[in-house]
Formats: sequence, structure tokens, C-alpha cells
Amino acid sequence: MIRYAVVGAGWISQEAFLPAVALTGNSRMQAIVSGSPDAAGKLAAFHGVPEVVGYDGYDALLASDQIDAVYIALPNDLHADYTIRALKA
Repeated sequence: MIRYAVVGAGWISQEAFLPAVALTGNSRMQAIVSGSPDAAGKLAAFHGVPEVVGYDGYDALLASDQIDAVYIALPNDLHADYTIRALKA
């Protein structure tokens, strides 16, 4: 079972990624990383995601044994930073 964290809780996360993970049969959502904890909390509750982490907790989440993969759903100019941090972890 692949445990995902999605980084960013905007449209692409809500409409495409989160619903698709539920259909895979081999993956589940473990965390949402967001700068809007209230909105992310509601999204997490709707999709049954057990953890919401702020952007300041991203590196700690990466270092934990809670996730296996990340999906970066941020504006393009932020992709490299968050992807490189995930790769280093």
C-alpha cells in the first residue's frame, strides 16, 4: 500500500488527485500539506485523510515513516523546492 501526502490543497488536489487515489486499489491518502489548516482539515475529513500538516511541518513529515510518496500540487514555481526536499528525504 502506497501512502501519499499531497502538497497543496487547491483545485487539482480536490478534483483530480484525492478522488483518483481512492480508486487505485493500492494507495491511500495519509496527509495533506497546506498553508490553510481549516480548509485542509475539511478536505481531509471529506476524503478520510488522517493527517493535516502545515508547510512548516513538511520536512518532519518527509522524515517520518508515515508516507511513501508525495504529489506536489503547488504553483509551478514551487515544484522544484518541494520535489528536491522530498527526494533528499
